[in-house]
Amino acid sequence: MRAAAFSGGGRRRKKDDGTAAILALGVTLFILGLIGGFFGSLIRAAVSRQREFLADASAVQFTRNPEGISGALKRIGGYSVGSKLEIASASDFSHMFFGSALGSIFATHPPLEQRIKKIEPNWDSSFPDTNQINEKVDLASEQTSGFAGTTSNSSGDSRDSNFTQAFEGPSSQNIEQAQSLLSKIPPQLLELSREPFGGRCVIFALLLDSSNSTVRDQQVALIKNRLEKDTDKLTEKIYSHVTILSSFEKFALVEECASALHELSPRQFQDFAQVLDGLITMDNQIDLFEWSMEKVIFNHLNVRKNHNLHGSSKIHQNLPECTSFLGALSHYGGESNQAKYSFEKGAQIITPQKQISLPLIQDCGIAALENALIKIQKLSASEKRIFLTACMATAEHDGVISENEYQILRGLAAAISCPLGPILG
Repeated sequence: MRAAAFSGGGRRRKKDDGTAAILALGVTLFILGLIGGFFGSLIRAAVSRQREFLADASAVQFTRNPEGISGALKRIGGYSVGSKLEIASASDFSHMFFGSALGSIFATHPPLEQRIKKIEPNWDSSFPDTNQINEKVDLASEQTSGFAGTTSNSSGDSRDSNFTQAFEGPSSQNIEQAQSLLSKIPPQLLELSREPFGGRCVIFALLLDSSNSTVRDQQVALIKNRLEKDTDKLTEKIYSHVTILSSFEKFALVEECASALHELSPRQFQDFAQVLDGLITMDNQIDLFEWSMEKVIFNHLNVRKNHNLHGSSKIHQNLPECTSFLGALSHYGGESNQAKYSFEKGAQIITPQKQISLPLIQDCGIAALENALIKIQKLSASEKRIFLTACMATAEHDGVISENEYQILRGLAAAISCPLGPILG
């Protein structure tokens, strides 16, 4: 087009000088460029959307924590105000954003609902009210001490914490502990736990009654009647291998099953959850291991999970409920003559200026813990952190975390949406 404009400048053009042809060619190329740019943008946006799905899947694969990425996406979806990048070339970098920056057919990110559904097929399509989340954090204190050191409550008390620490990645000791833990689990169990059918059977096998063969037969019959052929047979075969595992190894096995179980279809997931409930309640009583296992499994699968992850209440408003857990850790975690001492270790963290008494052992059973959870779940995130620190101090009073203590800690942490990993140290 420019060439046509300059080609006839200052002189009379002849009809056959080709200027018109050059102009027509330029206009044609310009229009083709516009069309190509339009479809090129469509293709780039489509590829970017698929890469977002791949990025989400990779996050789940490497972190083994689907709730992490899905929870972040839910927070974005629940925020009505949003944020805006005010720069002319923002669209050139839109593919690098965490959420969608462009709408319609040029969007570089899939709709949040689709991304979350890919991660959590059984999501109920509800977003948290992110506008109402106003967790006040003392950033200067966080930078100085991380999660360790001194934490202040609303009344100005200082509480020592040696449990929760600022996360800087797994240490070499953590990696060695994890490798040692996994090495104690039969390889065939680890292989089964990494695919949906085998993962379900592993979970079922962990919940089969080891003390009453009649109840166990009823549990196997439930699996046979409700699920696919040979599910009961594989569960029984796995059962003979999991009975020799410690609680630490069993919970590590649950962690290995988590990702595979998220691949279940909605119908398979519903059947799995119903059978799980049946296995736990078959003998009309729930022991500590079943209670803890239920909390951890259902936390991983987002079953019965409160959408408001944290409340706003304080520990001092729920002392009886908090002392029930400290009491359970003290009574069931070690020697009876050490119960009072271990209880005081945790009590000093949650009530440094007030002395509280160790509750009776009969007031610290499963029913009491289940009732206490109703109020503990309403603690604010910072108060839950302090409470878990106190529980860990009680469990670690003798330098060793027993299986009973481990089960209580894992179940509690999962139930209040502050899950702990297999390695607590």
